[in-house]
Amino acid sequence: MYDLIIIGGGVSGLSASIYASSRGLKTLVIEKNKVGGLVNEISIVSHYLGVENNENGIDFVNRVYNQAKLYNNTEFKIEQALSIDFENKIVKTNVSSYQSKAIIIATGTDKKEFYIKDIEKYLQKNVFYVVNENVDKIKNKNVVVLGSGDGAFKEAIFLSKFAKKVYILTKDKEPKVILEFREKIANIKNIQILSASQIKELKGDEKLKSIVVEKEETKELFEIKDDEVFLFIFIGRIPNVQFLEKIELENSAIKANSDLSTNIKGIFASGDVVNKSIRQISTAVSDGTIAAVNAFKYIKSL
Repeated sequence: MYDLIIIGGGVSGLSASIYASSRGLKTLVIEKNKVGGLVNEISIVSHYLGVENNENGIDFVNRVYNQAKLYNNTEFKIEQALSIDFENKIVKTNVSSYQSKAIIIATGTDKKEFYIKDIEKYLQKNVFYVVNENVDKIKNKNVVVLGSGDGAFKEAIFLSKFAKKVYILTKDKEPKVILEFREKIANIKNIQILSASQIKELKGDEKLKSIVVEKEETKELFEIKDDEVFLFIFIGRIPNVQFLEKIELENSAIKANSDLSTNIKGIFASGDVVNKSIRQISTAVSDGTIAAVNAFKYIKSL
């Protein structure tokens, strides 16, 4: 029996584990993939207080994970949570079942997938959702980054250090991107923004050799060619709420109170899985703190 189970080992779950363990709670963190979650995929961690200059996501995660592991009353298990018995606070995974007095759901988000004919045959060859582990493949090649947000533009800046040319393909006429990234891109010669555009076709054989782009207003076609072309996709994220049938949702995310409690007593939520307007490392860490402190108060009241 644990005091607290945290489902999700991203930065929000890690923050929660530190605040829970420091208060003496016997804590279990269950993470289905890599501890650190989405942050592992970020090329450079930016705008977070105390982050080291040009620190990549993996190095940042290693630092915070090592901090969380300092507490002897915290366990980490790489298992996938499959279901929750909310009444008895039992979490069933692909390996075992675990019981606790309270649960924090910090399952984060998953990538929003892009669909177009033939994309499946190029996935993990020429089409990717993650930059970090694929940089060596794109050296001196043409690269298309699909996405209109800060994340897409930040990764495009990073990719421009290796690629022959980077095309940022956005659905918006004027992408809503922070000034810092707009100014950097304006001074990078091998980045071109194709605004109000969409991908119409992928061409190739074993390798992707051409991406056909259509300008939405004029219907003009523009072809990006190379002996091998690469596509990186950043079109948004979806909260991971698949096995949370009894939890009240709002905008496809968990509806949580200001103390991050949910509609079920003893169940809290934290991080990007919560319905909110801003999703950043800083907000995820803050949520972890709030959820853990309030879970501690709940457990002590039992």
